[in-house]
Amino acid sequence: MTDTRVLATTRLSGRPITDTDFGRIRSIHSDTRVAATLSADGRPFAKSHTRQALRSWKKHWDDHGFGVWLFHKTDGEFVGYAGAMHASIDGKPEVEVLYALRPDFWGDHFATEMATAVVQFAFDRLRVTELVAYTLPTNIASRRVMEKCGFAYEKETEHAGLRHVLYRLDEQGFRKTR
Repeated sequence: MTDTRVLATTRLSGRPITDTDFGRIRSIHSDTRVAATLSADGRPFAKSHTRQALRSWKKHWDDHGFGVWLFHKTDGEFVGYAGAMHASIDGKPEVEVLYALRPDFWGDHFATEMATAVVQFAFDRLRVTELVAYTLPTNIASRRVMEKCGFAYEKETEHAGLRHVLYRLDEQGFRKTR
């Protein structure tokens, strides 16, 4: 029987995050190039942050039946992670799309591929009516990924004590781009 929680694309396979994925997630969180795009101070995340993220993502799977997937190329090489999670943005409940990629694969369109698979899962299987995604205003590559997935800029917002740009995609907009 096929695991319906597996996400497959042309070049990637994603599976739900597990407790054994610390080293893989850590390889992203400890990279200074990634930190410049993800962390509040521009420095790599502490190991405790990675452990807490992994616990939170695992709990989200346990509580909601969806969350963050770990993506590998068809040859098994780890590429990054992407997911959909419940979040509160400006005090409003939302479903957020998130993603991070090993820098070795930047520019190869894997982030867009992962994010698109998650977006499709959210609209087709979760039946959400809209999704949000956000990043630092200077993270042009991440903004491009959002736009390629159909997200549109909505506004600036604050997250983790920093100014971020918030993008939104509703189901109708998603269906138009498919």
